[in-house]
Amino acid sequence: MPRLLAFTANLLGISGHLLVIVALLTAGQVHAQGHTREEQLVGAWRAAGILIEFRADGRFRADISGQQKPVMGQWQVVDSKHLLTWSDSSRPKRINEFSIRGDYMMVIQSPGRVVVHQRVETLPRNSKTESTDDDG
Repeated sequence: MPRLLAFTANLLGISGHLLVIVALLTAGQVHAQGHTREEQLVGAWRAAGILIEFRADGRFRADISGQQKPVMGQWQVVDSKHLLTWSDSSRPKRINEFSIRGDYMMVIQSPGRVVVHQRVETLPRNSKTESTDDDG
C-alpha cells in the first residue's frame, strides 16, 4: 500500500506532503464523531490560517487569519465525497472533494491544493459576530 501511495503521488505530480497527509488520514487514529457524513462534519475544525465551525443547521462560520470579520454561510454534503459551501455575501457556490478520518478532514481544493483540518473543541461565541436565526 505505501508503494502504491508513493507511485500515485509521483504520478499526479503532488509533493511528498500529500503522501504524509493521506497516510495520516487513512490511519484513522480517532473514531468518527457520527455515522453520516453530515454528522461527521458538524463541529469545529482548524487548519493553517483558518478556524471553521460547521453547525448542524447547515450553517458555517470561518475565522480566517488576516480578516477582521468571519465568513458565514451555508453548507451541504452533496454525496459521500463532495461538500458544497456558499457564503452569506452571495459569493458563488463552491464544491470541494473531502474526506473525514477520525479527527482529521482533508479538503481537496482546485487546482490540486490539499488542506488538512483537525477537529477542535467547539468555538467560543462572540455576540458581535454570531449570526442570528432570522438571517436568510
